[in-house]
Amino acid sequence: RRRFKDMTLTKADLVQKVYEIHDLTKVQAADAVETLLGISKNCLVNGNDLLISGFGKFNVKGKKARRGRNP
Repeated sequence: RRRFKDMTLTKADLVQKVYEIHDLTKVQAADAVETLLGISKNCLVNGNDLLISGFGKFNVKGKKARRGRNP
């Protein structure tokens, strides 16, 4: 069993997990992950909050511009 603690979770990792857990082809698993991410992105782009029960709540917050520096 692969754990994701202390590592980056990529889209490919998500597709692999969906493929392993559900009776789908890799193409179907990739389409499912892309659909979920697309719905999530559109929700946030349109200014709505995104609540995934048991996982987290996401929202876009505006921030004032800040002065950058050239290191």
